[in-house]
Amino acid sequence: MRREFLIGIIAFLLSNSAIGQVSDTVESSKLWSITAAANLYFVPSDFFILPIVRADRNWLHLESRYNYEDRNTVSVWGGYNFEGGKEFTYALTPMLGGVVGNTDGIAPGLEITLDYKRFIFYSESEYLFEFSGSENHFFYVWTELGFQILKPFSAGVLIQRTKAFKSDFEVQRGLWAAYNFKHFTVQGYVFNPFSSDSYGILSLQYEF
Repeated sequence: MRREFLIGIIAFLLSNSAIGQVSDTVESSKLWSITAAANLYFVPSDFFILPIVRADRNWLHLESRYNYEDRNTVSVWGGYNFEGGKEFTYALTPMLGGVVGNTDGIAPGLEITLDYKRFIFYSESEYLFEFSGSENHFFYVWTELGFQILKPFSAGVLIQRTKAFKSDFEVQRGLWAAYNFKHFTVQGYVFNPFSSDSYGILSLQYEF
C-alpha cells in the first residue's frame, strides 16, 4: 500500500511538467532550464556515482537524484521557485519528494541560493520520513559557502550529513573549488581532511 501511495505521489509530481506546455515545441523548450550533474565519490575502498537532474520552468522545479538519500535509491521531487533581488539575489525552492529503493519514504525539502557581490551561499536540505519506521527518519543537509576569486574560479567550505557514505563524523566538513566554462562546471570537494575518513568528490555539471 505504501509503494502504491509513493508511486502516486511521483506520478503527480511528474505530471506537473506537462501543465501549461504550449503547442509550439520550439518556443516551449526555450522556457526550460535543465542541469545535469554527475558526482563521482572516491571514498575509502569504494567508488560510486551520484547523478542529479534538475529542470526549471518559471515557478516549476523538477528534480531527480540517485544514490543521494541512500545507495541504490532514487528520489523524484517537485517544487516552487521563489527568486528575486538585484545586488543581493536569492532563490528559494521548497519541494516535496518521493523516495524508492533501499530506503522508501517521503520527504519535504528546501534549496537555497544566495549571492552577494562575490560571495556565494548554497544549501539543500530535506527531512526523510522513512516508511520502515520513525526510528529511521533522517535529516540530510549539504551547505556551501564560497567566494568568487576570479570570474571563472571560486572556492569555499562546506558541510554535509548523509547516509550515502557513513563515517565517524555525524556532520562532515570539507573544502571545495570550482571552475566554470560557459555551460560547463567542474567542481572538486575534499571531506574530512587530515583524518582516516577523508574522501573526495568530483562533480561534472552541464546546463542546457
